[in-house]
Amino acid sequence: MVFLSHFTHLEKRLKRHVSGPVHTFRAFAHLGFESVLASELSRCGISHFENFPGGLLINTRLAEAWKICAYSRTLRRLDMEIAHFHAENFGKLEKEFEKIPWELFFDTNEIPQIKVKTKKSRLYHSDAIKERLETFLLKKYNAQNAPNSDQRIRIEFENDSCRIYIDIGGISMYKRGYDKFVESAPIQDSLSASILLAGGIFQSSGLIDPMCGSGTFSLETASMIKNFHPALSKTFAFEKQPAFKPDSFNYTKEHLPDYSFSENFSIQTFDIDKKCIQTVVKNVEFSKTSDLISPQNKNFFDGIIPHKPGSLLVLNPPYGIRLQANTKRLYCEIGKKIRSDYRDCKVALICPDHTTLHAFSPGVISAVRTNHGGLNIFVIFAEARKL
Repeated sequence: MVFLSHFTHLEKRLKRHVSGPVHTFRAFAHLGFESVLASELSRCGISHFENFPGGLLINTRLAEAWKICAYSRTLRRLDMEIAHFHAENFGKLEKEFEKIPWELFFDTNEIPQIKVKTKKSRLYHSDAIKERLETFLLKKYNAQNAPNSDQRIRIEFENDSCRIYIDIGGISMYKRGYDKFVESAPIQDSLSASILLAGGIFQSSGLIDPMCGSGTFSLETASMIKNFHPALSKTFAFEKQPAFKPDSFNYTKEHLPDYSFSENFSIQTFDIDKKCIQTVVKNVEFSKTSDLISPQNKNFFDGIIPHKPGSLLVLNPPYGIRLQANTKRLYCEIGKKIRSDYRDCKVALICPDHTTLHAFSPGVISAVRTNHGGLNIFVIFAEARKL
């Protein structure tokens, strides 16, 4: 009876403080692709949010946050704000720590990963702030250090104002739930999805992926065609948090919006490198998309790939320090090839810098600036006939 009473009391506290109220969430997109994430949220039934550079602020309930994680392919991180206060010294900070019901937000048997950022605040030493929270959790809950924990807390100070967030999605939101075989400089799954959606994949007649590398663009597209939502292949940090309700989340997963493609949509996947093709074949088998993807060893510059008008031609050519190539010349040749043979397509092209961007298209052209693998890159979206 004592255990039952304790359980009932915990359930009431969770409903009062965690699952019941509306919370503020920070949904992080890839920089420049915030509107793509906004479109995904709209398809989930969430229409009220505010933009900030690199993401969206959302006021909603926890169950809706689970739905966002389950559905969104472009989401990089989802944080829930659990506290907001002012602290000018460590004494005040520790008193505020005492007020937070940490046991309602994560498993207190282990200390989550703690990230601290400070800006224009009297408490400016991030390591000391982190140490204070670790010591507090250790003393109050007898929590153990867990360096590999997928639970994360973020403490952010600005002008002595402190906000504390807990990570809802988990460390690896940018990738799907299976470990792909990869080649050099693979593109993140979430960035790949952002580019495909921004390029109008749902309004296209097909996908042409002629420098496929590990096959990420093709795999993302095939997964969407099959309605393989992210939640079907991975687990999230919130599934280990006290407020999690498996039955509720299973219902959410079963009622996610479908992806909508044009009739007879086709995927064409090529690469000049035989090793890349071998890698893609493994990934296709592992992801159960062999009925949609048939990788072929072909050179983009040899002949014309048969395609449907209105296809999306997406290219991630070799670039950067990791991959040595005469990139300026390569991008110039890509531009010529597209203007010659793919004028009836839409184009999404990744460029590492202004030099390659202008080598691809000497005229004025718009591009989204974002970041990948620590490199600033540009993504061009255009109709080939207008290049």
